[in-house]
Amino acid sequence: MKESDLRPGARDTESSVIATNVAALIDGNGKDHTIVMPTAIYVELLGILRGKGRTPALEAKSVNKAVEFLEEVDFLFADLDEHVVDEAVPLIAKHHLTGIDASLLATASLFDVRKVYTIDRGLLKVANSIPGVSVELPPPPMTLQLDIPS
Repeated sequence: MKESDLRPGARDTESSVIATNVAALIDGNGKDHTIVMPTAIYVELLGILRGKGRTPALEAKSVNKAVEFLEEVDFLFADLDEHVVDEAVPLIAKHHLTGIDASLLATASLFDVRKVYTIDRGLLKVANSIPGVSVELPPPPMTLQLDIPS
């Protein structure tokens, strides 16, 4: 992910605030919903969390800490397979997405995921154009509204 892909000011947020918000979002959703994590996004996330300009030892420490945290979350891991690729290919051109971003939305569609939270501008532009999937900024933890079907 490039800096230009992120919404303005995304990198200005303190990492401790980001971690708190992510933890609250996962805790809030994980109790009532299944959280789907595409394996490709999991690896990309670890690459981002390693940080830039750090020593290899600090990068490894950051990645290991993130893995420890994420292993505690009850994700449904979604593999990048032929079905996902078949769904992703038309999304690449239609929405001007990278392959990884298209695969994320394809996974959401295939797994009936209703909300995709992201700070990626390219994905945010997709908004509600994938039937049944809403792409939006993560809500602040205190205002998290879950859509629970009746």
